[in-house]
Amino acid sequence: MEYSTEIHSSEDFCTITADGEYFVQFCDPPVPSFVNDSVDAIGQYDYSITFVIDTSGSMFGEKLKASVDGLLAALAGLSPADNFNIVSSSRKEEIFSQEALPATAHSIARAKEWLMTLRHGGVSSIMTGVQSAIWHITASDDKKRIPLIVILSDSVSDATEENFQIALNSISNSAAERISISALAVGYTDTSSWQFLQRLSTRNRGLAFRLFDLTKFVEIIPEKVDGIKKFSRSLRGLTDVHFSFNSESVADLTDTSFSHFTAGEDLVVLGKFVGKAPAFLNFTIEYRDVEDNLISFSKSVAIKKLDKTGERAETIAKFSAEQSDYNPIRQQWAVTAVHQLLKRRAQATSQSDYDELTRQAAKLSRRFKIVSPVVSFLVRRPKSSANLIDPANENGLREKRSSEIAESHEIHYQYRKLWWRSDEKDELEKTAEESFENNLQWAALTGYPLMFSRKLENSDEKVCLALPGGVVNGRVKLAENEQFSIVGDIRKFKLISVTIRINEDTIKVTNTTIYVDGAPSSSHPFLRTEENFIHFSIPEAKSSFKVHRLGRRLDLTAEIDLEEITGFLPSLLEVESLMLEEITEKHKTAMLWVHGKHFLAHREESCWRLNAGETDVLFA
Repeated sequence: MEYSTEIHSSEDFCTITADGEYFVQFCDPPVPSFVNDSVDAIGQYDYSITFVIDTSGSMFGEKLKASVDGLLAALAGLSPADNFNIVSSSRKEEIFSQEALPATAHSIARAKEWLMTLRHGGVSSIMTGVQSAIWHITASDDKKRIPLIVILSDSVSDATEENFQIALNSISNSAAERISISALAVGYTDTSSWQFLQRLSTRNRGLAFRLFDLTKFVEIIPEKVDGIKKFSRSLRGLTDVHFSFNSESVADLTDTSFSHFTAGEDLVVLGKFVGKAPAFLNFTIEYRDVEDNLISFSKSVAIKKLDKTGERAETIAKFSAEQSDYNPIRQQWAVTAVHQLLKRRAQATSQSDYDELTRQAAKLSRRFKIVSPVVSFLVRRPKSSANLIDPANENGLREKRSSEIAESHEIHYQYRKLWWRSDEKDELEKTAEESFENNLQWAALTGYPLMFSRKLENSDEKVCLALPGGVVNGRVKLAENEQFSIVGDIRKFKLISVTIRINEDTIKVTNTTIYVDGAPSSSHPFLRTEENFIHFSIPEAKSSFKVHRLGRRLDLTAEIDLEEITGFLPSLLEVESLMLEEITEKHKTAMLWVHGKHFLAHREESCWRLNAGETDVLFA
């Protein structure tokens, strides 16, 4: 349902229309705009667009070719005053230019040559590519143009269920509401990736589209990019817009706060009057303008009431489906409320919030017969002679049996859960959960330079993180509880000795000798020695350790119960480490999520290894 609004002066930019107890308010505040030298009208802007294109293995063949062709067509459609850049992202990130270039024929020709060199391969690392794009945009500090990022990808393997919200927050915090991020999901996109791209775009003033027809990418992608550009104008509009109403006058309001507003749009608030509709409605509007000034003032707007004829009668005839109590503004109120609930649901950060918003949206959808993503309408014809098909007649054709019986259709409403998994766990999940809880946590200090190794949380693979020398040097308390303590002597990136105190005894292991209470020995109730290996286990502490003597260094492997032990090893085990895709023996690189950051790891011997330069940020 749409309502036309008249053009008003800057002093009178709101209209309110009422139908019975329901009302709709449209506001179009004046937006002061800066005009660049390259444009000749207020409301026109230049743009700086960075395309992040997925070149992982899943983009092989026609999918990558169609995406590149569509991207080039989009570049050709830009204004020469616009700037652009391109980041490719897979096993490693590559950037077309260190700074954005004007969209001239020469620059686009260079981009085409560069794009033709791209080859698919490796795993998708879109989030790393987006973070790189954000960094380059921020470094350029181009205040004349609206900054945009447009993602072209068929999957986001580095946004898993475990780190979904962390990754979403990480990118959104980096963009800081200064950059519009949009996504074009090309070809088939798995549910998790598509939902991530949707939420990422919603959080960052962008749009998300799914594109399936590869043969039309050269037409569709420029069209979508043009729409994305227009939508991103909100970055040059008002922000933090809020309407305040007297709660004694109105109730059941739709959203009264809007994060941003662009000239040409409408700020729409719908609600119900408490009691009889008044002649005027008073409210306060507050917002920040394009120069970040806080503006606040009060308004009193005359209420236009729809009568039972004219515009209202025509609307009811078109949309009421013969409902005797149909109220067009009430219906618009319900549609808007459902839309806003689903928008908030897209940004939910917990299952409970998501489920509650889903419940509210589904309830309104059913009550007001609104087709929405939270309900689907299933119409099923009764199984009777009126709906059965006759066997083939004399002409070999089948036809529906005739019947004069008038039979009603069954209508069912089906609830669809789209993202959060249920709290209910099946038996397989419960068994796996119990098995994991019964296992001790595994960690190791190995190698030269000193590496911390542990099993990945969602894989049997290991990850090895180089430990900065400034963080661990000298005597370090590795593990301790009431029964024992283990101290390591670390010098020049090597573990030189391990000293274990069990009850009243002291055991020291070096690369050449085992000392018990200061005297050379290999005999102790908790010790078991093999060639180059020393095992010691403390049953009361539910922990065991193995020291491997290798040349001039020691390696220490531990299986410990984190609930009872403190020290350096337990603190290392708090570093989250997840593998973000399925890995086979042929893979030499992998994307890991380590303690809130994305890293590209390389397979070396029996673990995935990060270099010291990258892991400095984890332990500093």
